[in-house]
Amino acid sequence: QSDMMNHHNGKYNVAHRYNPYKSDALSNTPGYEIVTTKRIKQSEELYQSYNRCNICSDLFDWFGTPELFLNYGFVEPLPQRWLFD
Repeated sequence: QSDMMNHHNGKYNVAHRYNPYKSDALSNTPGYEIVTTKRIKQSEELYQSYNRCNICSDLFDWFGTPELFLNYGFVEPLPQRWLFD
């Protein structure tokens, strides 16, 4: 999924849907979908949040800008999240 969309916490326009009960290995239905949250114009970029997506709640408290660099190899544009203990 990270090759299809860019990360941006300020203007993401896609959402994730996951329903484990919808999965079906026989019909190749994964139960996981990515849907747009608004009408997308031709050649408009798709943006998602790698750490603030609607199903990423387990990442909210510890996955910030340094972790994005460590795991994905880039420093996100503003707004950034720097978490200090």
